[in-house]
This record gives sequence, structure tokens and C-alpha cells, in this order.
Amino acid sequence: QIPPRQGHRRTSVETPRICSRHASIGGTTYYQTKRKKEMSNQSNDDDDASNAIYINLTVPPNVEPGVDSLTFEYNGNEMEILIPEDSVAGDVLRIQVGNSSSHRRDAATKSSSLMDELNGLEDDDVNDTKLVQNNVREGVATVTLGEGLKSTVTLQLLEELPKNDSSSTVFDREGDGTANCPWPSGIVLAQSLTSKMGIEYLTNMLKHSDGDQSIDCMELGSGLGTCGIALAHALASIETPSITSYQIVLTDRGDETIAILRENIDRNCTLGGANKKL
Repeated sequence: QIPPRQGHRRTSVETPRICSRHASIGGTTYYQTKRKKEMSNQSNDDDDASNAIYINLTVPPNVEPGVDSLTFEYNGNEMEILIPEDSVAGDVLRIQVGNSSSHRRDAATKSSSLMDELNGLEDDDVNDTKLVQNNVREGVATVTLGEGLKSTVTLQLLEELPKNDSSSTVFDREGDGTANCPWPSGIVLAQSLTSKMGIEYLTNMLKHSDGDQSIDCMELGSGLGTCGIALAHALASIETPSITSYQIVLTDRGDETIAILRENIDRNCTLGGANKKL
């Protein structure tokens, strides 16, 4: 249950509580827009001035305040609020769902990529396509790592196992399939780790490793292995005599996901040197 949040007091007139989220109880959906009589026009003027967007929900009969919840749907998202304990049937819960300026900003940036948002790049087709390019072969994504490496490295990441009729294996699917795709945030991290700044950061970290001669790293939920493989390439490019070995462990769940992960490691991890292990 989600506790109610108190509304912002804009005038001397008491404003009903602003709660956060479709109003259905007993199969009835309440989208009533009537307000309590004591709500003044001044309050409405203040709301207009602040560009706030509200939804008004009326507390239905035969509910138990503090126990029952109301839900409503807004912009395709289902939200839920706990009916405040001191509410009675007929009370109006006034819910702020945003403001017009934020909605305009959302609409303007909806197509922007995560890389654009982080680095302030202009949102255009050229920049967006630099993130992930699907190979001519279906089910393969290519990710070019950062410029901090000694040579350009482009990962070839399988999103699904090659179909081989002669020796095909049927895997039980686990999860919702999100492991089998390159995540924009993962690509940003992979490119950051292998950028000049990323290599400099890792180098400084290794120099202050308190005499440790080995570096062990475990990644949870590796998916296609984008970040873990990028880290392996980053560490392999750093010459630090005090560190004698590296070991990076990538993890995920589901036989098929692990099989894809192993395949991507085999394809993309020619690191040079037995002391660098993935």
C-alpha cells in the first residue's frame, strides 16, 4: 500500500490531498471531476498559473479509508493511491500528475537516445545510429568501443544463437527476453570504460590497489556481455607491472542466455596473455 502524500497549499483554502496513481473498486471506475463546494476559483487560477495538471477522483461508497485503494490510468500508466484515513464517500482526491511544461519537454526529448541525454549531443539520426548498428546478419549487433584503447575494437554481439538444423538445442526460456538485447545504458558504460577518460580512471585505480597483484570483478546480469567484455579490453590495454592477473566473471540466468553470453565472450575476447581471463 502506498501512503498518501499531502497536497501543496497554494492559497488559504484547503487543497485536497495530492496522491500518486485508476480508480476502480468493485468493477466501477471513477473519473468524476466535481470538486468540493468550498474549493474556490482562486485555487483554480493558481493551478492554471503554475501549469499544474490534475486528475480529480471521488471517493466511492462502501470503501474502507486507510485500507482500500483507488487506481487510475494516465498516459498509459496505471497508478494506485491509498484512500486517506479521514476520507468519506464523496470526498474528492485531487491528484497532480505533472505540469504542462514537463509534458512538452517529455514530448521534445522522447526520441532522444541515452547517449544524447548524457553527453548533450544533438538528437539526429547520425548520432543515434552510432550506438548500436545491426549487422547484415540478423541477430547480431555491433558496438564500437571507446577511443582509449590501443586499437579500434568493435564487438560483434549475438542476440540469438545461430540456427543450425544439424545440431540444434532447445532451451527453456527464462526471464522476459531483455537479456538478449544491447541496452543503451550498457553501451554508454562500455564506451565510457574504454574511453581515454575511462582508461585513465582505471589506471589510477590500479596504481592505488594497495599492493593487490590480481584484479577480480564480477558482473551481475551481464546479458550479451557488453560491459564485462569492454572492461576486459580496457584492463588488457593498461600496462601496470604491479598487477599480475585479471579475472572478470560475467553472470546471468537461463541456459539460452548463458549460451549466448559464452558465444559472445569467445567471439570478442582475444585479449593476448594468459594472465587476462574472462
